[in-house]
Amino acid sequence: MEVGCLQTLKELPLSSAQGATVRPLLKPERYASANSLQRRHNNAVLDFCQSTFIQDTDDTTRILDVGSGTGDFTRDCLLPRCLPCQRMIGTDCSWDMVQYARQHSSHEKLEYHLLDINGDVTDFVRRHGRFDRLYSFYCIHWLKDPAIALKNIAELMTHKGECLLLFSACHCPAAVWTLMAKMERWAK
Repeated sequence: MEVGCLQTLKELPLSSAQGATVRPLLKPERYASANSLQRRHNNAVLDFCQSTFIQDTDDTTRILDVGSGTGDFTRDCLLPRCLPCQRMIGTDCSWDMVQYARQHSSHEKLEYHLLDINGDVTDFVRRHGRFDRLYSFYCIHWLKDPAIALKNIAELMTHKGECLLLFSACHCPAAVWTLMAKMERWAK
């Protein structure tokens, strides 16, 4: 049985080996076809907030999107609002999402890479440098310890870097999934 974009509830890993991240097994194809509401909301937030950035983008601006998933929003909505820029990198903690984004949401100014924002970002910074602007839409609330992610976001940004983070202040998917998995109706 499948539940939306997710595999059966019994198969959901509720934390990583370090206990840091909740990683639902999202299927990229399903997610790409079912994210229209989130895209609409993300665009509304961008319409409202994009003009509040102090620095305008130029040909030297380096941009990071944390939790880019399938990359369609990053390419179709975020990138056009950030041009000109040197480059934009979309990241996700799911290798399946990164591969899907590379295959279906490519652009000459855009790369996709694996990054667990709750893990050690030192190697990522060494390989890609720091970023002038960082975006994250509906990613941080999935993490067991968002404070680690926020600290890592600061590490990924330049000294004058700016960010726009959109996440639910109160969100406990692991608790909901655990309760649902115990219910007869959802245990199949």
